[in-house]
Amino acid sequence: MKFGSHLASNVFPPWRTEYIQYDMLKQQLKARQLDHTWNSQDETWFSQAVVSELTKVDLFLSRKRYELQSRISYCEQTLQAIARNSLVSASSQQGGTTATINDNHDKEQCIASLQQALIEILYDTNDLSKFIRLNYTGFQKILKKHDKWTHLHLRSQMIPVFHQRGLDNQGFDDLLVKISQLRDLCRLYSNTMMLTEIEEGRKNMVEDDNTSDAGDFERATEKYWVHPENVTEVKAILLFHLPILRYNSDRPYEESETAISSVYMDNQELDLYTERLQRDEGAEAIRLRWYGAETSQEIYVERKTHHAPWLDGQKSIKERFRLDKSHVDKYLAGQYTPQMVAENLLSLKKKKSVAEKARATSASVYNSIYQRKLNPVLRCFYNRLAFQRPGDPRVRVSLDTDLAYIREDKNSGCWRRNDVGIVYPFNHLPEQDDIHCFPYAVLETKIQTHLGQEMPEWLICLTNSHLVHPVPRFSKYLHGACFFFKDRLPALPWWLSELDNNIKKPRVDQFGLSRTNSYRPLVDGGLVAISIPPDVEMVKRDSGMAPSLFKPLPPPANLNANSNNTSEGMKQKSSSSSKSNNKPRSIKRWFQRRFYYRRLGNSRKNKCSNSDKKGNNNSKVLPGVKVRVEPKTFFANERTFISWLQFCALILTISLSLINFGDHVSQLCGGIFLIIAALLSVYALWRYQYRAFQIRTRSNTRYDDLYGPAILCLLLVIAIIVNFSLRFNQSPATGALSPYHSPSTVDNNSNSP
Repeated sequence: MKFGSHLASNVFPPWRTEYIQYDMLKQQLKARQLDHTWNSQDETWFSQAVVSELTKVDLFLSRKRYELQSRISYCEQTLQAIARNSLVSASSQQGGTTATINDNHDKEQCIASLQQALIEILYDTNDLSKFIRLNYTGFQKILKKHDKWTHLHLRSQMIPVFHQRGLDNQGFDDLLVKISQLRDLCRLYSNTMMLTEIEEGRKNMVEDDNTSDAGDFERATEKYWVHPENVTEVKAILLFHLPILRYNSDRPYEESETAISSVYMDNQELDLYTERLQRDEGAEAIRLRWYGAETSQEIYVERKTHHAPWLDGQKSIKERFRLDKSHVDKYLAGQYTPQMVAENLLSLKKKKSVAEKARATSASVYNSIYQRKLNPVLRCFYNRLAFQRPGDPRVRVSLDTDLAYIREDKNSGCWRRNDVGIVYPFNHLPEQDDIHCFPYAVLETKIQTHLGQEMPEWLICLTNSHLVHPVPRFSKYLHGACFFFKDRLPALPWWLSELDNNIKKPRVDQFGLSRTNSYRPLVDGGLVAISIPPDVEMVKRDSGMAPSLFKPLPPPANLNANSNNTSEGMKQKSSSSSKSNNKPRSIKRWFQRRFYYRRLGNSRKNKCSNSDKKGNNNSKVLPGVKVRVEPKTFFANERTFISWLQFCALILTISLSLINFGDHVSQLCGGIFLIIAALLSVYALWRYQYRAFQIRTRSNTRYDDLYGPAILCLLLVIAIIVNFSLRFNQSPATGALSPYHSPSTVDNNSNSP
C-alpha cells in the first residue's frame, strides 16, 4: 500500500486538517519535475512548504499535550477534593448510617466519572502518539522522494530540525505515569478494593529486584517485539490491568528514571556469547548495570546462570550485589575484595544475611572475571516501563523502548565510556559506527510459575494479538554482540532473519483499543464503562503509588466546631430521603432523570433512595461524559436555533405572499404555511432551551433531534399536496376571468361584433 493511501485510511477524523499535506507536496513535487528542470526557486518553495507543515504539526502537538496535562491536573484536583470530603465524612459518621451510605454512593459516582475521564485521556494519548508516527513517517517519505528525484540532500539537512522539534522521539511516558498514579488513587479511595485482594498482596510481599541489594530471582520469561506504531497502544492496554511500578514514588517523575544502562563483559574469543547462544549448562552472562543518569552512584553487578531443568532439576537464576561507582575499577582489578563489599553493606545498616550473600556472590563473580579474562565489550541502553502491582511480583510485564547498543571494547583505563549519556539516539557521539539502534521495542513477561502463578487471560490475549511478535529466547546481549562482532562469531542467533520481515500485522479481530463512529472508547470491541459497585464498607489499601502524587490534607480548623451542624444536616438529609420514599415511584424517577446537582465539581446524578437500591441490585453503569463544557458548545446550539428561525422566516414570507396577492385557494394555502411557520418557530425555541439545559447539566442523553426534521418535512409535503389538489380541482365560474388572461385580450373579444 502506498503511503498516501495508508495516511488517508489511518487519520483521526477530528484532527484531519492537522496532518501533513502529503498528497499536495507529492503532486507539486512531481508537477514541477515534469514541467521544467528543478531550480533554486523550486527548492526554496519546497523547503518552505515542508517547514510550514512541520510547524503546523508541532504547534498542534504542543497544544494537545498542554490540553492533556490540564485535564490530568483537573482530575488530580478533584481527587484531592474527594480526600478532603472523606476526612469530613469520616469524622461525622456518628450522625447516621443513612447519610454515610448516601455520601459513599456519591463518592463512588464521582470516582467512576474520574476513571472514565482518565480512560478518555488515555485514548487521546494513544491517538496523539499515532498522529506523531504518521506525520513523522510522512515527512521522511516526502523528503526521500525529493532527494531521489532532484538528486539533492534536503533530508540530511532536515534531521537537526526534527531533533529540535522532538518529532522523531516524542514520548508520553510522563503522561502515562500520571494516569497510572491517578487510577491507582481512584482504586485507593473507592470501595471496589476487597479484603481478599489485600490479603493476597500481603502474602506475596517480597522485595523487588531493583530495590534489593542482593538476591536471587526465579521467573519464567517470554519476550516479544513490538512495532513502534503499536508501543503506546500496548502501554495503554497494560495500564488497564497493571499499574506502572515506580521505585522512587516519593519524588516527581523524571524522564531519566526509566533509563537503564548495562555494560556486558566477555573475553576476546567471546566465549560467554557462544555459551549463551548454545544454551550450555552453566552458561553465564555478567554485566554492570545502573539506573538513571550516569551520575548514579549505585552500580549493580549481575550474573545470570543458565541451568537446564531437565538435567538436574535446577532452574536459571540471577544473582546481584551492589557497588559504589568509585569501587568498580578497583573491584575488576581485584583491589576491592568481597570482604570489603560485605563491610560496605553492613555500614549501610543492611542485614547480616544480605551482606554475607553479597560477599559470596561477589567472590564467585570475580573468580569468573579473573579466570576467563573478561573485559567490558558492549553497552546496552533502553528506557523501561515496568507494570506490576506493588508488593506482588507474581506477574510482571516490562516494555523496553529506545533500545541502543554502544561499543565499549575500544575504551581503555575505565570500565565504561564517559561520553555516552542517556540521550537517545546518541547523535552527539563522534563515531556513529559504534552505535546500533534496535528498530523495535521489547516486551518481556515474567511469571513466577514456581509459586503456582499462571499467565492471566488478558495477557494471553495480548501476546497472541497482532500488536506483538513473539521472539523466543531473544537476548539483548547476543543481538548486540552479533551486530558489532559478526566476523568473530562461530554462529548467529536465529532471529536475525526476522529483522528482514515486517512484523507489523493487520488487525484480524477486535482486540485492542478502538473507537465507535461517535469516537467513544472501545476495548476489544466493547464499550468502556466503569461500574458503580454496591455500597460496602470502605476498605483502603496503600498501593505505594499515592505518596508521590498526593498526601492527605489536614481537616479544616473549624471542623470540631461544625461537626454538630454536619451531623444534624446529615440527619435532616436522611429524614428527607426517607420521606421521599413515600412518593410514587414513577414521579420520583422522573425527578431523578430531570434534575442534576453538582458535588465536588464532577458528580452528575441525583442521590438514589434506599428503595431503589433494594429494588435494583444490578450494578449501575456511568457512561463517559465530558469533563468540561467549552463556550463554543453553547454558540453551536445558538447557531442551530438561528438556522431554524431563518427557515421559519422563509416559510412565513411564502405564506404572506400567498395571502396578500393570491386568490381564494392561494389564501387558504398561505394560511396553512403560516400555521406551519408559527409551530416551527415555537418548536425551535423549545428545542434551543432544552438543548441548552442538556449542555449545562452535561446530560448523557442524545443531543440530536430525531423527530423534528422528519415532522417538518412531512408537514411541508402535506401543504404542497393540499395546494396542488385545491388548485387542480377548482372549477372556474362562467365568465370568470382567469388570472393568466391579459385584460387587453378580454376587451378586444368583448368589442368584436
